[in-house]
Formats: sequence, structure tokens, C-alpha cells
Amino acid sequence: MKKVKTIFAVIIATFTVSSVLASGGLRVNMSNSGSEITSVEISNASMSNFEVKLVDSFGEKIYSMKTKAPLTSFSKRYDFSLLEDGTYWYSVETDNEKMLKKFKVEDGKSEILEVRKSIDPHFKMDEKMLKISFLNPQLEKVKLYVYDKSNNLLAEENLGADFSINKAVSFADLNFGEYDVVIANNMDIYEYKVSLD
Repeated sequence: MKKVKTIFAVIIATFTVSSVLASGGLRVNMSNSGSEITSVEISNASMSNFEVKLVDSFGEKIYSMKTKAPLTSFSKRYDFSLLEDGTYWYSVETDNEKMLKKFKVEDGKSEILEVRKSIDPHFKMDEKMLKISFLNPQLEKVKLYVYDKSNNLLAEENLGADFSINKAVSFADLNFGEYDVVIANNMDIYEYKVSLD
């Protein structure tokens, strides 16, 4: 029994490390050094296309851009002092990660209020078993939902609020067809389609 537990622990550790290494390492640094100009340096451990957006508290897009070719880093300078006083969100997205920086502008000065990093979960279907690995940097409560193709809820489960969440979902008792698996926390929703033939 002890040998089985050890083997199971090694398998989970390997799955977790694989997910961590696949996360890419997106970094977004904002600094204004006391001036009105804010420098933003964006980097990633792997070559990626970056999508950058700036939205206000009403969700109105103020600025957006996408890199034309994969890069590991780039920088941009902004004059946030020209923005009206208020709250804004600056986001950078790559293939599987998103960094969101909430900041406020007051009297021409910007101040970071909150930083949020989201990493897409890793899904792997093995026969009729779906293996899920999810990094949860915010340590928020994560829930799992399974729906059939008619959008009927078949299963719901709390996965906890750990940094690394691993779950295996069996589809062995379900009929042939298509199913949606949804993982959600406070702000992010991820979907994965399962087809049973």
C-alpha cells in the first residue's frame, strides 16, 4: 500500500511540475519613476504573441494592440497622466496566460491597486478519464462543472483554493456524446469539450 501511495505522489508531482513549466512565465512590470511617463516592460519565458489592452472602469477600450510576430519581450511607454481620474485595467495576454493590473489615476499620477495572473488549466483525456491540472495563483475557490450537450448540469464539485489543483474526472458511466467541462474561480471561466465515441 505504501508503494502505491508513493507512485501516486510521484505521478501527481510530475503532472504539477509539467503544468508549472508550461505556464510560460509572463511578467509585466510598470514603473513611472516619479514622472508622468509610465514604462511597461513585458516578458515571457517562451516566444509568444502579446495582446495588450487598456480599459476603463466601464469596460470601454481605450487602447489595444497585438504584436505581429512572436517575441520574448518588448516595452512600451504611456502617459497615463492624460487619462481622466478613475480606475483602469491594463492587461497582457499570451497563448495560455493573462496578467491584469488594476490601477488608479488621480491628479495625473498612477498607482497600481491590484495584480492578477491567470494561467489556463491543462486538460488531458486518457480513455474515459479527464485529467485536469490548474495553477491558482490567487488562491481563490475553484469549482468544476460538467454539462451535457443540452446544457444540463450533470456534476458540480468544489476543488478547493490551493495553488496547484489536480483532478481526474471519470466519464466511464456516461453515454456517448459531447460534454462541457467548466472550471471557474472568482474572475476566470475555462471550458473544455469532451467527446465520447
